[in-house]
Amino acid sequence: MRSASSARPDVRPPLASHAALSSGGALRPTVRIRPLVKVKLEASDDIYLPTDPYVRRFWTAVLGPSAMIELLRLSKAARCDGKVREPIHLRGLLEAGLARVGDEGIVVTERVPAVPERLIARLPVRLRQEHALVAKTRSGVSNGAGQSEPEGCDLSDHKSQTHSKTGRAATDKHGRQTDRQTTHPG
Repeated sequence: MRSASSARPDVRPPLASHAALSSGGALRPTVRIRPLVKVKLEASDDIYLPTDPYVRRFWTAVLGPSAMIELLRLSKAARCDGKVREPIHLRGLLEAGLARVGDEGIVVTERVPAVPERLIARLPVRLRQEHALVAKTRSGVSNGAGQSEPEGCDLSDHKSQTHSKTGRAATDKHGRQTDRQTTHPG
């Protein structure tokens, strides 16, 4: 047995306790095994594809990147008529109107609406100003004009407005995303 004055730290594992064995406690959503849910795709008259730079810029700022990744997973699964693990951020997607629960599972639309006015207030001032400029620019554009619909299951087939060499979203001289395709000879 070791003496209490030993300079070496105790490296033994902790003793099992009754608290660790309790099965009545709630688990974090990331720990429990989430059930598989069916995802359906619904037609929509909204403007933006889930992969559009507008969605990545503004919806991500409102809901967070994890929720938007889950939306992309749901969209991809819906195109493939597949199943996914129940999204951790489903509540946020439901509250924002980007998904709904149907009779057979989760329903997502093929296109995403513009961020509603009630949620724009969550954006920092700079993003609110940028959103106002984008909304003003888009007001003359019809629903999805110039955007091609991604085919098949893979959402990466849809090329959003990107710089041809770097693969990043096209930006203007101030670093803001632009509405036009930027190409450079190369």
